[in-house]
Amino acid sequence: MLFCRFQPLTEEKQFDLAIGTNVFLYYDHFQQALARVNLSAMIKSGGLLVSNTPLPPRGESKLADSARTDIPIRLGLSDHVYSYLRRP
Repeated sequence: MLFCRFQPLTEEKQFDLAIGTNVFLYYDHFQQALARVNLSAMIKSGGLLVSNTPLPPRGESKLADSARTDIPIRLGLSDHVYSYLRRP
């Protein structure tokens, strides 16, 4: 299978934190998994990706599921925040 893959950034150009809210829900599972792999190449070791969409744990991603937090919006309605920690 052939697909585009992002080249890793040099360490001094990598990010400590990436935030993707209301973005990943527009893509299918394959595209979300590919985004997870590519973002893991852009985030420093020990850095975080924060999203309100859970990303599938497929591919060669170095982003490990870190936490899920429920954010109450109003009675009976809440949103979720997912964080992913970049492993070394």
